[in-house]
Amino acid sequence: MRRNRGLLFDLDGTLTDSDHLHFAAFNVLLAREGRQLDREDFRKHVIGRANAEIFAGLYPRASPREHEQLAARKEADYRSLARTLVPLAGLAALLDLAAKRGWVCAVVTNGPRENAEHSLKALGLAHHFALVISAIELPRSKPDPLPYQEAVRRLELDRLHVVGFEDSAAGLKAGVDAGLAMVGITTGLSATDLKVIGAELAIADYSDPRLLPFIESRLDG
Repeated sequence: MRRNRGLLFDLDGTLTDSDHLHFAAFNVLLAREGRQLDREDFRKHVIGRANAEIFAGLYPRASPREHEQLAARKEADYRSLARTLVPLAGLAALLDLAAKRGWVCAVVTNGPRENAEHSLKALGLAHHFALVISAIELPRSKPDPLPYQEAVRRLELDRLHVVGFEDSAAGLKAGVDAGLAMVGITTGLSATDLKVIGAELAIADYSDPRLLPFIESRLDG
């Protein structure tokens, strides 16, 4: 087994279709001051972005410290809503295959580590992932390539033999700029949009019959 091969996954919208829970959590927070976020603004200005950027946009008059406090409240609301989560179809089988083939798996998210750990536990998949990269803990978040570059570095992967999975424009740009072959998940964007951004393959879920040949061509080629 060659341990320098890997699969790197975003979390929300990629491992599980959880964006509707984040949407609800943002609106729980905003409702406290009589505001609401519509789905189009959520898609354009929230999905795939880091909390520092999101909350600077939602609360432009608040301080960075207040942004952190607001983000913590929103994430707590999210975790209370996400008691159970369902993995996208075919994901569990892919992760089992990765373990057999010796492909290392990791999560690379712009979200906080507490959310990632909570979500992986709720999905029952935590044992499959050797590493969780939370971009909040790094100098730069997606769309900067640093989170993916850091995962490759820490796991000692060969980036030419890595496949990344993303559902957002920011995440895809990060992976492409890190030099990875990227698969787009159509939980938030169309296949056409994902491919324009840089996805080499766009799928609805991990049961797509095109996926395994694509992975094998990168990891075993």
